[in-house]
Amino acid sequence: MAKLRSGVSSVVSSVAAYDVPHYYELALWHGADLDKIISFLLDVLKVHGRVQRGGTGRVLELACGNSALASGFMKRGFQFVGLDLNEKMLELSLLRTREAGHEIEVHHKDMKSFIIEKKCDLAFVMFNSVYRESNDEFVAHLKCVSSSLVPGGLYVLHMVVEGTHDDVYTTKNFKWKVKSGPVSIKAEFHRDVLDYVAQLRRETLQLRVVDKLKSSDEVIFTESSVDKVIYPQEFLMLLGSTDFEFVGWFNGFDLLATLDSTVGTDYLVAVIRKK
Repeated sequence: MAKLRSGVSSVVSSVAAYDVPHYYELALWHGADLDKIISFLLDVLKVHGRVQRGGTGRVLELACGNSALASGFMKRGFQFVGLDLNEKMLELSLLRTREAGHEIEVHHKDMKSFIIEKKCDLAFVMFNSVYRESNDEFVAHLKCVSSSLVPGGLYVLHMVVEGTHDDVYTTKNFKWKVKSGPVSIKAEFHRDVLDYVAQLRRETLQLRVVDKLKSSDEVIFTESSVDKVIYPQEFLMLLGSTDFEFVGWFNGFDLLATLDSTVGTDYLVAVIRKK
């Protein structure tokens, strides 16, 4: 236990950051324009989807976490399906949507080995949450998603494919602060290179939380995972092992912000379609 200032201590928790869903939600989603994200996803489906008239009206979020977008989709008449490997996150998803008067469908499954029996029109994943350590694992994930979509359905991948060409070769560090009521969070996201040839890096999220409803002490929650970097041409090559076809690249959640070969972005969105 470390002392921060007079009477205040810093405590390192054995609980992972993803296992404290309320704090994780606040750190990652605070201030996000949820309506803009949902509008982009539905516009992409309308313009680039090839589902039969009416479709199933179902959307699937991979690594859904707290399902921040669920209520927004359901208000627009869609059924929401969430998949995650963390039961605490799924419990929060159900609680939040029920408080909003909605019922969602959740699945406690691994993203590299699953199938959703009742097919969906649209699948999406946020914040590069497809954790994989090899191309084989990534292809296995894509095949699972494809098996859960109707023909002509779309898969939208946010920040999964690298939009710049230096990320695997550099250590990066991002810091930000969030405050909501009695809770203050200092968040730090850190990337370290593990293997240049295999394009592996370790991603670590640290949340330094002061929740005055519980204590004046700072509690540190940490989450770490290994990630295989995937570049655009590599991604297109891997699609050849699946029944997806490439639709386009976008700079963030803007249907008009398509990318050409001269532009890079940290917020690359890839859209693919099931054949």
